[in-house]
Formats: sequence, structure tokens, C-alpha cells
Amino acid sequence: MAGSVLLVLSAGLASCGDDDDSGSKSKSVSAAAAGSQGDGSDAKYVELVCAATRKFNDEVQGIVKNVTSGGQSQPNQAQTEKLVAKPTAEFAAALKAINTPTDIRGWHEANANQLAAVAVAYETGQSPPTQAAAVQLSSAASARLNKIAAGNADCKISGSPFGPQ
Repeated sequence: MAGSVLLVLSAGLASCGDDDDSGSKSKSVSAAAAGSQGDGSDAKYVELVCAATRKFNDEVQGIVKNVTSGGQSQPNQAQTEKLVAKPTAEFAAALKAINTPTDIRGWHEANANQLAAVAVAYETGQSPPTQAAAVQLSSAASARLNKIAAGNADCKISGSPFGPQ
């Protein structure tokens, strides 16, 4: 299961960013129409992605804790993936709802779509797809978004999803 959670986390936490630099406050993200959340600025983007990432991480950690609370160190992978499917699908939907900065839109969409595919695989008992490497976040965008994420409470708790720091 740890490998599965890591796949979900690495697939989704390698998510999104553009060119705007204002402060961020943590707010929850709800599933909405694609691109309907936020104003497309870097600051709002980081705020929304970090909130969604933290919510997802908290839910998955709770599931893993519950599954391993019976004393088993290695829970049943298929059962755990089934439990993780819903929060993974919700995370993908939350990411898809975010209005992204234009220079990272392709990267963001690829990651949100990857997460949605992982959720379907978990729900149906199929092997999750491997992470698509075709669309990369540029080092400049990663640095720009990580700079904003460094001041975001949700990213401080769950870690920055914007690549190496």
C-alpha cells in the first residue's frame, strides 16, 4: 500500500503554477466546473493547490492509519486502494476546478488527468497508470511557485507540490 499511496501522492503532488506573487491564505477547495476556482494568478493557484493537497494528504493518512490500526503493518493493497479511490477522485476534481496560470496549464492538466485515471484504477481494481513524464514543470515555474508555497500554511504542513525546492 505504501507504494500505492506514494504513486498517488507523487502523481498528484507534482501538480501546477504562473506569474503572480501575492500572499496566500488557506481555503478549502470544492469540486466545481473546470477552471472555475481562482483568478489564474500564481498566488491564488498556490493557495488552492496547497489546500487541496493538504486535504487529500490528511484523508489518505487517515485511511492508512485506520487500515493499519489492527496491528497489521502491511495492509491489503487492493482494499486500501479502493478506500483511497474516492479522495483521489476528489483531489483530481479539485485540481481540475482550479484556474491555472497560463504557462503551466498543460502540466497542471496532465497531473489532474493522471490523478483521475489513478482514482478510476483504484476503484476498479486495475493497475494504476504510470506517471506521465511528457509534460514537465519548468524550473523557473517551480521556483516561482515554491517561493509562494513557502509562506502557505497548507504547504508548510503537507509539503510543496511544485517540485524540488
